[in-house]
Amino acid sequence: MNGGLVANLVGVGAIDADDDDTLLGEIMRLIRKHGQNAPAEEFLP
Repeated sequence: MNGGLVANLVGVGAIDADDDDTLLGEIMRLIRKHGQNAPAEEFLP
């Protein structure tokens, strides 16, 4: 995540650099809840 999309979002100012830990925690929570193989597209509005 540090070298990928999140780093790009921080770089363009879309998210605050301090929010990346919160985002990672939320992603990990979703993985634990739905499993590693759950398609991310199911969680998009």
